Amino acid sequence: MWKLPTNARIGAMNVFSDSIRRGEIAQPDMLPDLRSADTLIVTSDYGGHHKGSDFETCSFLIIPLDCQFSGWEQRRLRIRRVYRLGKRRISYKVLNDRRRKEALNAFLSAVDGLPGLCVGVLVAKSVRTIFATDADSEPSDAGTAVLAGYSTAARERLLRVVHLVSLFVAGLSRPGQNVLWFTDEDEIAANPRRVHQLTEAFARVCGHYLGHDMGHLRCGTTACDDGSLQIEDLAAVPDMVAGALASTFTAYRLTGSTPTREIVAPLPTGIPAKTRRIAAWLADRRCPMKRLVYAVGPSDGGTGLKFCRMMFHGVDPPVLRR
Repeated sequence: MWKLPTNARIGAMNVFSDSIRRGEIAQPDMLPDLRSADTLIVTSDYGGHHKGSDFETCSFLIIPLDCQFSGWEQRRLRIRRVYRLGKRRISYKVLNDRRRKEALNAFLSAVDGLPGLCVGVLVAKSVRTIFATDADSEPSDAGTAVLAGYSTAARERLLRVVHLVSLFVAGLSRPGQNVLWFTDEDEIAANPRRVHQLTEAFARVCGHYLGHDMGHLRCGTTACDDGSLQIEDLAAVPDMVAGALASTFTAYRLTGSTPTREIVAPLPTGIPAKTRRIAAWLADRRCPMKRLVYAVGPSDGGTGLKFCRMMFHGVDPPVLRR
């Protein structure tokens, strides 16, 4: 499925692309086929910005808008009705709420039926930038005018997510497909002007990755939801993954242990039940909804970046009690 040739213009992201390609060779069903739909929907969320985390996390969901989407809609609305969620938003932070906690298993099972891809990326905070070996260099491939007004940290975060989404869209799409991207309303898309800048940056950067012409590329935020919570519920998936990954790897540091290999097992002690449940979901590779988790850090020689796929194994989902 992965069709992204080596491209000098995307720098270190070639290393990431090669890692994905090797992973697919070893596991042929690692990636979904998204090329039959006319439109791809992307939702994204971010975490780990607080001082207690060693990683910043970016997570996004890519699904095709096709006939199978109606099945998801029916399951989603039924869950909201059965668990009496009303207009409650589902997110990692509020999963301690009784009704949301009761609905979590059903919600994740409903997501499993979507033929898409959920990606979580942890970037070590020791990595100041993933765009140049010189930490003082300014990434210019999105255009300095497009990035005007962003702080250095916000600009780096924006470029990270734009490059990551562009990488996967380019690697999994076909000519003529449209892309609708809905991001969380954080500092990179805090107001209409920022959303416009994000859209321009996405169009420019994605053009560096694509080897084919796309249809429309449009960006918005979860504020675009029309009250049905359709967008909010899709955005809940990367929100929960980003939160669970930040919690898991912070707990590793606090317990004095870290995964020494790309296999994440066992989980650190003391993590919340909701985190363990989401980790168990990430470990399940039997579903149409594929999941990938990568950690980005300095290479062993310290002169570049290393992209490691992290695979959760042997994680039993806990019983989430009231």
